[in-house]
Amino acid sequence: MISFKKLFFSAAAALICLCAAAQEQRTIKVLAIGNSFSQDSAPQNLHQIAAADGTTMVIGNMYIGGCSIQRHVNNVRNDAPAYQLTYVAADGSKKVIENCKLSEAIKMEDWDYVSVQQVSGMSGKGETYALLPELVDWVRAQAPQAEVVFHMTWAYAEGSNHQDFPAYDRDQWKMLDAIKKTVKEQTAKVGITRIIPTGIAIQNARIDFNDFNLTRDGFHLSLDKGRYIAALTWYEALSGRSVVGNSYLPDGSEAGTAAVSAEDAAICQKAVHSAVMHNLTPAQAAGRFTLSPEEIASREEFSKSRLGIFIHWGVYSLMGDGEWVMAYQQLDNREYGHLAQAFYPSNFDAAQWVKAFKDAGADYITFTSRHHDGFSMWDSDASDYNIVDYAPFGRDVIGELAKACSEQDLRLHFYYSHLDWHRTDYWPRGEQIGSTYPHGRPDGDNTSWRHYEQFMLDQITELLTKYGPIGCIWFDGVWEKTTRADGVREYERSPYEFNLYEQYELIHSLQPGCLVANNHHTSPFPGEDVQVFERDVPGCNESGWSMNQEVAVAFPLETCTTMNNTWGYNINDHNYKSTEDILTLLLRTASKGANLLINIGPRPDGTIPDEAMNILHGMAEWMNRYGSTVRGTEGGFAPEAEWGVQTRKDNVIYAHILKETATIELPYKNVKSITVFDGVRTDANHSRNVQVKFKKTATGITVTVPQREEGCFDQILAITLK
Repeated sequence: MISFKKLFFSAAAALICLCAAAQEQRTIKVLAIGNSFSQDSAPQNLHQIAAADGTTMVIGNMYIGGCSIQRHVNNVRNDAPAYQLTYVAADGSKKVIENCKLSEAIKMEDWDYVSVQQVSGMSGKGETYALLPELVDWVRAQAPQAEVVFHMTWAYAEGSNHQDFPAYDRDQWKMLDAIKKTVKEQTAKVGITRIIPTGIAIQNARIDFNDFNLTRDGFHLSLDKGRYIAALTWYEALSGRSVVGNSYLPDGSEAGTAAVSAEDAAICQKAVHSAVMHNLTPAQAAGRFTLSPEEIASREEFSKSRLGIFIHWGVYSLMGDGEWVMAYQQLDNREYGHLAQAFYPSNFDAAQWVKAFKDAGADYITFTSRHHDGFSMWDSDASDYNIVDYAPFGRDVIGELAKACSEQDLRLHFYYSHLDWHRTDYWPRGEQIGSTYPHGRPDGDNTSWRHYEQFMLDQITELLTKYGPIGCIWFDGVWEKTTRADGVREYERSPYEFNLYEQYELIHSLQPGCLVANNHHTSPFPGEDVQVFERDVPGCNESGWSMNQEVAVAFPLETCTTMNNTWGYNINDHNYKSTEDILTLLLRTASKGANLLINIGPRPDGTIPDEAMNILHGMAEWMNRYGSTVRGTEGGFAPEAEWGVQTRKDNVIYAHILKETATIELPYKNVKSITVFDGVRTDANHSRNVQVKFKKTATGITVTVPQREEGCFDQILAITLK
């Protein structure tokens, strides 16, 4: 019996081979209908950047200084010979044509892209875009083969004397925010989905260089880094290929350019890559994430696991009131740091943890490397607010866990929080569910968020380069910035707000087989490998956390939930589920084709609570006997029934009867035999040879269920198909 999931993985692998075989010389032809700001961007450096990446570019820039959308439309209506065209041919030769018409330029080549833009001073003023639809319609009619794109320009330099700067209160950040907002709104109205985000790239670089100019006169870009950044942005936005590591360095020999050092070029490239990845639509992002063979193999391996152990452990454990104690009790951020200096889990033994989890039948651990309180549980170079440098314990917990997992053959996954209650560069702040922000933390400023994004990239890099092969990075917290001022949630903002696509790209570049999961409570974004359901069986929404997500087709699934009521250690929470309740949940998730990630909150001394250990022992006993009916099985082929659920392995279907019943109805017509499965490996089906009676019906079979043993919560029947 061939599963849909296996077909998907096989097809994905075949697609990779086809894509690799289809590699050939790339050619991109772009015409810019612009002004001096497109003149700053396209005619110089762009051809050379493309050539260094194996791409041929043909470039045309239609230039009128200070030309607005309205003026472009007037020129179209009058067929005015009003432009200076700078044309860069495929061989890099350049010519300038005066008194050119738009109607002439648009027919010069079969352009792949035609860009439009607003004049800088009007870029952040929505009312000035009234004629954009007419301009876009004209371009699409004249060049139906071309994609119309929009060039987002930059804010003026601090202190600029440009005549339009007072309209933005001479505030660089206010101008940029207005441009971003307006461009997003106006392009959506005309169906433009590809943005060339030069303005964001320039601002990223201004932050990175601590130079809020990068212009030569307060508004036109500097000939060195400014124009280089603009050209890089155009190339990555149009080609879909990262410019990080591009070998071309301007040396000043080309007219209109100046030399850029290798060190500065690396900073420029990173600023550009972040800007472009930040502004991808989901469809564009999907094109950037082709599944690698390693990723396909990891997805398939993950889908066979069925059981993982979640660990929420950190400074918050000292308070004995769960992992959200800092927020819920409004703890002062400055005083909370002193708690970290008292964190000394003297009884922590990674090897004992791993053995207990593996004995219980788990295939992986997901460990909170950094939760919302911002404290890192490893020796992080990006922040000394970590368990080695800031706490007296002085031991790298993650390093010890990684070693124990490697020695005992258990995969290690890392939980990583996007949300941070500690750092000042987590700014601007988003909403706070159920509370307000912890006290005592000063506000950030407009440069903060770019710094925080880089901090996260640096920490992710550490986690994937210091501790060997990692199975998955499991993100949480983006939901904190998804609510608009009117209270409506916009989950699709998450990739933009948190720069998710660049993070996902980084993960897959550092470890191609490392999966990406994100607990954002909505359907998966491009670049993600696992769909997470918090406290919910996929498709059931019993807790209400999954109301905004549909179950993805042919996608690894995972349900995460707690053993008691809280994730982090809570000294008063003894409301633990029974072993049978947790195993029942495991069976339900397995029947959906999902893994169960069951959480434990260790004590502050590093030991596992007694109740949790007892549950692990009970799970171990059951998994040792019956685990083969769960691990490595498939689900999703039969709905949950009143009596129980079903899993499948090859041609054997396991009916897990969770409620006593005399008979069950099944839709299978090609049944060879049905036996009671008791875990004793006495035949090929791993069940004793106790035959179960069944009779054929018009729709399948009716099975007579044998009397179950006393105390048995799950009676298992092995149904062998012909």
